[in-house]
Parts: sequence; C-alpha cells; structure tokens
Amino acid sequence: MNQFTHPRFVLFAALASLLACAPAVEPPVSPGQCKSATPPQSSAASTSMRLGSDRVVAEWKGGKITYGELLNAEPKGFAKLQVAQARHWYLQEQSTLKDMIAGRLIAQAADAAGKTKRAFLQSAIGVIEVSDAEAKALYEAEGRKSGESFEALEPQIRGHIQQQKLQAALAALIGRLQKDAQAKLKLPVPPHVPVKLDLEGRPSKGAADAAVTIVLFEDFQCPYCSTMGPASDKLLKAFPSQLRVVYMHYPLSFHKQAKGAAVAAQCANLQGKFWPMHDQLYANQRKLVGTAAGMRPHAEAVGLDLAAFDKCMTEPAARQLVADDMQQAENAGVEGTPSVFINSVPTDGLPSVAELRLMMP
Repeated sequence: MNQFTHPRFVLFAALASLLACAPAVEPPVSPGQCKSATPPQSSAASTSMRLGSDRVVAEWKGGKITYGELLNAEPKGFAKLQVAQARHWYLQEQSTLKDMIAGRLIAQAADAAGKTKRAFLQSAIGVIEVSDAEAKALYEAEGRKSGESFEALEPQIRGHIQQQKLQAALAALIGRLQKDAQAKLKLPVPPHVPVKLDLEGRPSKGAADAAVTIVLFEDFQCPYCSTMGPASDKLLKAFPSQLRVVYMHYPLSFHKQAKGAAVAAQCANLQGKFWPMHDQLYANQRKLVGTAAGMRPHAEAVGLDLAAFDKCMTEPAARQLVADDMQQAENAGVEGTPSVFINSVPTDGLPSVAELRLMMP
C-alpha cells in the first residue's frame, strides 16, 4: 500500500468520527511493533473460574471431567489467557473512555459558543494549507525512492500532509479542552493487569519520585523503537516533575545485532553515559554490528573509557542485566517492541501529552 494513502491518515474518517462524538485523538506514538517470533510464556496466575469447579463439563459411561479438572490440565495456558483478556478489555475500556471524554468536551464547547459541532470544529481548526516547500520536502525524503515523479505523487503527498496536520490540530484542540476542563481518567485497573517490574539500576530520565513511571521495552534494531526517544523526551518536557521514563532491553531473536547493542548500551550505562549511547545506536541503526569490535566505534563516539568498555563487553555483568530485562519482559507478557508500561500497566503505545495529562493524579 502506498504510504501516502495509508488508512491511518484518512482525513474524512477522522473528521467524521469527531462529528459523531467519538473523536479520534492523537494515536499512540509507535506506528507499529516488531513482533517476537516466539511469543513468551507468562508465569502462572490464579485463574478465576466462570463455572464452579465441580461443574461437570464432559461425561461418558464410567467417567466425567469437571470444570476444575479442565483448568488444572493447562494452568499456565488458562492463566495467560485470563491476563491477556483482562488487559485487552481494560485497554478497550480506556480507549473508548478517552473518545467519550473528547466527544463530550467538544459538544460542551460548541454549545458554549452557540455553534454546531461542525461549525465549532471548522472555526477552531481553520483552513489547513500545505505549502509547495512542504510537499517537495516530503517528496525528496520519501517519494523520490518510489521512482515516480513529483507531479505524479503531488496530490497524494499534499493529501498526506494535510491529513497529518488535521490530526495534529484535532489532538491539540482536544488537549486544550481536556486541560481547561481538568479532565482525569478514574477507570480502575482490573486484577492481573499490573505487572511487577524490577527497575533497580535501569537507565532512566525524569524525576526519581515521579507520580507516573513509563517503562519502555526496546530493541536497538527495531525501527519503531527509534521514535520512542524523541517522543518520550516531549513528554518529559511537558511533565518535568511528574514523570519518569525507564529503558529496558528486549532484543528480539531475529535482530541479530540487537543483543550485542543492548550489552554495549549497558556497558555505557555503567559509565553514566547510557543516553548518549542510546542516541548514537539509534542514529546508526541500519549499520549496527553487535560484536565488541563493532560496538567500539560507538563507544568512542560518545566518549567512553575504551579500556573499561572493552573489559565490560567480555564480562558477564552487562549481559546478565540484559538477560534479566528479557526475562522480566517475558514474565510481563511482552511479545514485541516497543512495549510500553505506564505505572506497571501495559498500554497501546506511548501516549500523547494530552493523553498522559488525563492519567496524571
């Protein structure tokens, strides 16, 4: 599918959903996810029974099976399904609730202005224009590689930019309305959804005593993960005293250079330079070589003590921390990268500033 006509950027669908009182707010920052080839097995959990344990669910001459026996036959599998169901249910509740809040705030603002919702949105957003320079810049960055001329792609390029601008304008409007109305999410998190993560010694940014902690499980070869740093920095700028962002490793098996890069980043962390190394590795993502020798130029580029770095790359400490992160990810049900947890609760991607404001106490 041509990237300039991806359904994520359909202009009229976004506007129609707004006018229907269920606005599409700014989507999660991550445009996708690198999926693990082998889904992890989560640890066993207490599986609630929808039927009594003595309820007979199968019988034959000379035998029977009760519901309790059924669940006990595959306890880990049923526990995993229960956790996954609870998470998906909660995420759908949260998503729908955000849309309802936004829709009602728009209706409220339109009433206060004495306008229909359509007229209010049109006046609030205004005319969205795309300059020649913007269209040509996007063609040079993305369109030229298709082999088609600028003239052939120009309508699609302009439409793509216009849709992105509309999306941003709608998100900004909704964010302002939510902030002015002091909107908050108060949806309780169901049992089994929060996960226990050991964050001791993990690289982090933000306030140590933050009200909200975002944990990012990433892979240095995952293209989607490269968007997380700038996006999380934007959140930290908006909530400098309320937010903490923690990085954890989950190099995927089919990204052959990722584990070596993770170890190198941890060696940089031991010298207090994780974030410069983080940025360096993502900036050179397509050229990573996960060996000690392949990582050495990156260590030199960020000013590490090279002798200490070389030693670290051969010793087990850094590798063990990466392995510990991977085990925690699997215990938490992580199946791909980037995976985001907010106060121990899994979410669909990194929230926007407006969405995170709803979650702040």
